[in-house]
Amino acid sequence: VLLPDGTVFVSNGSSTGYADNGANPVYDAEIYDPVANAWTTGCAMDVPRLYHATALLLPDGRVMTAGSDSQWNPDPFHVSELRLELYSPPYLFRGPRPVMTGAPTTLAYSSTAQIDRSGPRVDTVCLIRCGSATHSFNSDQRFVELEITSRVGDRITVATPPTAFVAPPGFYLLFLVTADGVPSVAR
Repeated sequence: VLLPDGTVFVSNGSSTGYADNGANPVYDAEIYDPVANAWTTGCAMDVPRLYHATALLLPDGRVMTAGSDSQWNPDPFHVSELRLELYSPPYLFRGPRPVMTGAPTTLAYSSTAQIDRSGPRVDTVCLIRCGSATHSFNSDQRFVELEITSRVGDRITVATPPTAFVAPPGFYLLFLVTADGVPSVAR
């Protein structure tokens, strides 16, 4: 799951086996930092998430993990998993969050958009395409950083993506992020 601070949340699956025959659930979540090229271990999940499990980014910056398939997982994991778990990434504990007080509901390509904010200074603005995970992959995600072109008081102006090749049409989460990587609640 792509996160608003530019890191990647990795969870679920099995350390042995394959797709519909995962026999050793991985409970520890991990976060990959592409800038540092480093992995860190997050907290452990309580629920084994094997074949047909999912993890999705929520507008509040947390990650929801869900599911597991009763038909395709080996014993003792041959059960339909209906419980959800919520993971709070470390950025939610690094300080105050910026607040988006106004933002457009749609964006045009090769244009600008104005976002009103309050709270701590915003270092980056990003769009994260909403996830649609299936079969262990969330291939529809996309992280698009928007260039901040001006700041006047509590209003930020950003350059929107240039084309559909950068940001295909669809639904996205818009986040404001501080220098410490603390995201706003998305719009």
